Amino acid sequence: MALNLNVHSHIWKINVVSKNQLSQGDRDLIVDLVNEIARQRKGDLLVLHEVIESQRYCQLYVEANESVLTNAISVMKEDLPYTISYRNR
Repeated sequence: MALNLNVHSHIWKINVVSKNQLSQGDRDLIVDLVNEIARQRKGDLLVLHEVIESQRYCQLYVEANESVLTNAISVMKEDLPYTISYRNR
């Protein structure tokens, strides 16, 4: 299946913030979840470009159109107990 290379794709910054310290396992889980969402998109573009980590947050830079991104954010908010925000880079 061909990727839908929508001209409305943008680079988005997703912030995942914890009130407490994120373990390495927590940070790995966040990245694995985004990769799984991307794998399941079946033709829609969702590409994880970069991950910046610290003890309390993960910043993920992804390429997607807004509808794909908002769907991914919804899944993340359902599955992760952290504060999640995003903005167009």
